[in-house]
Amino acid sequence: MRHTREEVIQRTTLKIERLDHLVTSLEAWFSGQERKPEWPFDLDAHSSYHRVKDIEDALKKCWF
Repeated sequence: MRHTREEVIQRTTLKIERLDHLVTSLEAWFSGQERKPEWPFDLDAHSSYHRVKDIEDALKKCWF
């Protein structure tokens, strides 16, 4: 099925508007938080921190 030129322009415009909104929202979300100097380059340590916290929480429920 072929789309008319107007349909293609409308879809493209909508995609651009959505992407602009997404970029703006992400900038607002990530710009207002304090972070350690290592962020965002220390993803392995960050993930392992969460795994340790999850394990600790699970053990607390089992043992205490």
